Amino acid sequence: MRDRLRCRALPALLSSLAAGACAQSPPTDHADAQERPRAIERQPAEVWIEQPRVLDRVAVVGASASAGFLCLFPDHHLPVSFDRAFGAILAQPNDSEVFGFASAMFFNNAREFGPGFMDQALEREPTLLIGIDYLFWFGYGHLDHLGRPVRGEAQRLEMLEFGLQQLDRFDGPIVVGDFPDMSAAIGLMLARQQVPKPETLVALNERLQDWASERPEVIVMPLAAMVRQIGEGNGLAMGNRQWTGKQAATFVITDKLHPSPEGQIAGATIIADLLGERLEEIDPASFDLDHDRVVSRLKNQGNPQGSGG
Repeated sequence: MRDRLRCRALPALLSSLAAGACAQSPPTDHADAQERPRAIERQPAEVWIEQPRVLDRVAVVGASASAGFLCLFPDHHLPVSFDRAFGAILAQPNDSEVFGFASAMFFNNAREFGPGFMDQALEREPTLLIGIDYLFWFGYGHLDHLGRPVRGEAQRLEMLEFGLQQLDRFDGPIVVGDFPDMSAAIGLMLARQQVPKPETLVALNERLQDWASERPEVIVMPLAAMVRQIGEGNGLAMGNRQWTGKQAATFVITDKLHPSPEGQIAGATIIADLLGERLEEIDPASFDLDHDRVVSRLKNQGNPQGSGG
């Protein structure tokens, strides 16, 4: 009973206090109201914008290797371009967009194809740029960045600077291949005048490493070491991964220059490892590197994702 009385008395008490407060408050005119501080305006709620993931939009730019030149499974008609190979190692391919801008004709006019492919890639606002052979013809080749015949090795270093300027247009993670010794392809796919001298290859790779060292988001793919190991015939070891000599021998086709489908898969696998090592946000679970499943995905793909050039 006492509790019920208290409950009934409480509204009356509150009404009495409120009435007393109103009676004691002095009347206010319009001027006083203007001088009183305004009520605090409610601030708009913060809007959280999800930042894109590194693997959201992957752009592959490059030359014939990236384009999948002569890169075919014996029982499948679609060339294995590198954008297709990289897309095939993704555990959740529907969560990423992988597109490629590459051409087998890059070698003939790098000073036009290089900037042009970067233009197309940047229009897609990529979150990751991969150029395994993008710089190749900015060191190899018969023309310099002004379209003049290469008559001295210094022109090759000048050409490299032009290629690096193109990559500098992208402000984000980049995987770029270094300069391998492809002299074994002379007389097959390369003319001797297209191939840098050994000391020039050293200078090209030193310059690339210097450039990359000033850019924390640049990852250099060690193509030079890969080609050397494959050529020695003792297999391929990259990081914690190893392939036997018999396996590695299948990574390059008979022209001694271009990768096979198995070589594209190995390259994509190595890049997945490099991304996991260098970028904290990359979850190893983002990739499914089981060889048989990757091959199955490649053979089940329809049209290439990249546009080519």
